[in-house]
Amino acid sequence: MNKIVLLIQYSLHVLRIWFYISFKKISYVLEEKFTIPASYSDVGTLNSQIRSILKENNITSRICDDIELSLHESLNNIIKHAYGEQPGKTIDIVLRITKEKVEIKMFDEGKQRTNFKKPELKIDFKDIDSLPESGMGLYIIDKLMTETKYLSGGGKNEYTLIKSLTK
Repeated sequence: MNKIVLLIQYSLHVLRIWFYISFKKISYVLEEKFTIPASYSDVGTLNSQIRSILKENNITSRICDDIELSLHESLNNIIKHAYGEQPGKTIDIVLRITKEKVEIKMFDEGKQRTNFKKPELKIDFKDIDSLPESGMGLYIIDKLMTETKYLSGGGKNEYTLIKSLTK
């Protein structure tokens, strides 16, 4: 009788392990963390590193291009608007790649973003002078990324870029 009880307990234990492995949601396939000085010269270096990681994980060139441009614009915005181009500041970046998406979170301790209006770009393509001098970055990011998120609190800002790999 004890052998039967032990066999049942063992079988239940094996089933629990199988269910755990089979149905556990893996939050990410890959996660990399970076910290860079908040300077324009470091943005390009980080972008090259992230593009290499994306390519190593078989992300298409088109998606890499969208992410690279959006990340570049986002980091430049943090440097210019959150930090006011002050030297000695840093930006923390977390890159996560899952089977469904690429997610990049950027963290800074600069000025909080106040404008949450979705950008609109009105250009008369027949008049090249109608192109704005600035302000196109958020519009471009909004068009290239699947989703963006912004949170702020406790003196910290978090800006997230999400690009779906399934669309």
